[in-house]
Amino acid sequence: MSDTSQPPRRRGRPRKPLPAEGTHHLEGDRQTYVKLAAQMEILGFTEGDDLFTQREVWLWNQLWALAQKRGLVELVDDPSTNGETKQQ
Repeated sequence: MSDTSQPPRRRGRPRKPLPAEGTHHLEGDRQTYVKLAAQMEILGFTEGDDLFTQREVWLWNQLWALAQKRGLVELVDDPSTNGETKQQ
């Protein structure tokens, strides 16, 4: 055996850094979807009506914001028209 020691190995660090959450990078959005899926599972086991409603509203708001960021939905000015054109 030799008298020289090997340098310590780096442990616990990813080879590629993960993208920052909230960026438009697809991998960051996938991580957000995974977190929201976990929240949806928690929602399925929530028994109190008030807490269920609060969590449900939060979850839908998060999903809506993510869909808007990804360009999957567009805001509608007047939802009562149901896509019909207004007649004068």
